[in-house]
Amino acid sequence: MTTAELKQPRASSRKIDAKQAAALSLEYFRELFPDVRISNVALEEVELLEDENCWLITLGFDEPLRQTRSSVPLNKSLTDLFGTPLMRKFKVFKVDAKTGKVISMRIRKLES
Repeated sequence: MTTAELKQPRASSRKIDAKQAAALSLEYFRELFPDVRISNVALEEVELLEDENCWLITLGFDEPLRQTRSSVPLNKSLTDLFGTPLMRKFKVFKVDAKTGKVISMRIRKLES
């Protein structure tokens, strides 16, 4: 192997960058859940796996908190004052770095 060959950067088979992987993840999420009322969607985490074959993309979003029937009368006045309570949720998408195909989606649990 020549010195010139050693200095050449290793060719990556990755074609999708982090920004594209995040956009594809968001598009996939919206296609799967078109009727879910979400707001404040944000890119929370981006990770390229060690083998550089997949991106892990974490999206966070606010979703209205589901109330039980027994809690509705008690919370109605609070809802009138402050609006519908929201819960922050997170989804992790595994995106193929070569094709851009979303391989999986899972719920991201926060560590306590």
